[in-house]
Amino acid sequence: TVLAQENASLKHQLHLATMEVQRLNLIIEARQASHQEPEAKGGQGRYWSEAEHHKFLAGVGKFGAKNVNAIAAEVGTRTPQQVRSHAQKHFNKLKPAAPARTSSLELSQAGAPPPKEEPTATFGDRQATFDGRAWNVP
Repeated sequence: TVLAQENASLKHQLHLATMEVQRLNLIIEARQASHQEPEAKGGQGRYWSEAEHHKFLAGVGKFGAKNVNAIAAEVGTRTPQQVRSHAQKHFNKLKPAAPARTSSLELSQAGAPPPKEEPTATFGDRQATFDGRAWNVP
């Protein structure tokens, strides 16, 4: 009879533990579903609202541009990956545009002096040139 009581008690504890595992699995599934990106849910990505962008800027000010987890928590509606992408685009827009390169033909047509020739030096009866890294003596 002692074994029967112990067996019943263990079965009851197992049943309670199984119910707790099921409850925790439901919580995990709900949290994972709420943290998925729109693309993973089957929807299209969406533009950042003005309010989200202001929260993003406030988060960058508080936590620095690289702390995407904290910024995502500050924004509240975006994942760290979305914050990282938004930050990259945002800071690229702030960079000044690189000046266009001008070809030597355009410079010569504009009246600019032609590019400088390589420096030369005489070593005995040989003429040496400098290619920017080393002297070349024939």
